[in-house]
Amino acid sequence: MNFTRERMIIYCDTALAGLLYLLVILTPFSIAATSILPAIMVLVVIIKKSLKPDFAAFKAPDLLVFYAFLAFSLLSVVNSGPYTTKTLSFFFGRWLKNALIFLMVQDILIKYSRVKKIVWCSLGTGVILSLDGFFQKYWGYDVFAHQPLVDVGRGLSGISATFGNYNSLGIVLAVLLLFAISLLIPKRSWDWPRAVMLPLIVLFVYGLYWTYSRGSWVAVILGMLAMVFLSKRFHIAFFVLAAFVGCLFLSPRGWERFLFIFQTGGDQGRYAYWKIAWHLVQQHPILGNGLGTFGPRFFAETPIYGKMYAHNSFLQIWTEAGFVSILSLVVFLLWNLAKSIRTLWKYCDAYLLALFCGILGWLVRAFFDNDFYSVQLSALFWLLLGTLRSAEILVRGQRVNPVCQNSLPALAGEAKPVDE
Repeated sequence: MNFTRERMIIYCDTALAGLLYLLVILTPFSIAATSILPAIMVLVVIIKKSLKPDFAAFKAPDLLVFYAFLAFSLLSVVNSGPYTTKTLSFFFGRWLKNALIFLMVQDILIKYSRVKKIVWCSLGTGVILSLDGFFQKYWGYDVFAHQPLVDVGRGLSGISATFGNYNSLGIVLAVLLLFAISLLIPKRSWDWPRAVMLPLIVLFVYGLYWTYSRGSWVAVILGMLAMVFLSKRFHIAFFVLAAFVGCLFLSPRGWERFLFIFQTGGDQGRYAYWKIAWHLVQQHPILGNGLGTFGPRFFAETPIYGKMYAHNSFLQIWTEAGFVSILSLVVFLLWNLAKSIRTLWKYCDAYLLALFCGILGWLVRAFFDNDFYSVQLSALFWLLLGTLRSAEILVRGQRVNPVCQNSLPALAGEAKPVDE
């Protein structure tokens, strides 16, 4: 390989890493960024692969299950009927785009330092979102998108920052809170990255509280329960968990918001949506009714509600893409979580722990909402899931000392990860 070709490959690799960091930062602020930046990344990947055909990141055996999920999602078009164009548009414009983000992340994050930068870029974005939410709370609108406060019922108004929905901001802050706590509790000497986590935790907890997003609160609680067992720092993790639960439920407004689940007008609508979604599942249980068709089919069943989401990402995927698709997706997600648990139990790496708890919390919240169908949230989810896979491969392949800390001494040379 000549010198010019080597330099071109390095330039492409550096450009891809920079574009990935930019995608993490800009996605919460711009829907357009979730389309423009991945498109540029695809072009750079094509140039890089034409210079050096290396497709190892795309050929891991467990990715066959992921590819099956995509294939059967596309096959749902056979039942789309009058919504065929909508299904194809949804698949190529949303599902396939997120899949490419997920795959490119694993090809880009071949260095542990890049995994750390993804986490820190996410935390930095969370600081801006939290401050924007505070501005929205006290001035009535946010700085970037001029979004007003969102009515959450019972006279309460939640912050949403740049998002149109308080639940969207809630899950982003929940994941970032889990990141910050995971980076705080490792057993090692104090340094500035660890010390920075303290004000970040306060900032994220305060912002998360004012979203009034109950699903996001539950996501944090369950993510922290996993952290208690995997961090091997039981007393610290349990103390932080108890403090978080206390802040939520000892507050009159937090307790009122929690009790709203069981009151008339609370979550009864969500249960009704699930019942209708299950009825739609039974129409085409194997291949589904077609991607992107839940809204109009729901409206046809119950016009009184309008075009709604199922408020359960997994149930809606089953409704639209069928049983084989949702089974493939669930198996793939559980397999990646199981691999991460195995590696964490042995090595307890702080950044891998952060990503694992964040993804776990996100999946918990997806059971109560439609995060997989939000343009911005779905892009962020698949980006972070790809980061989790890369981190697990790097830690498992290069780690030698099973001590919970924030750095990998064995990765000083930034070696490439072993193949799956």
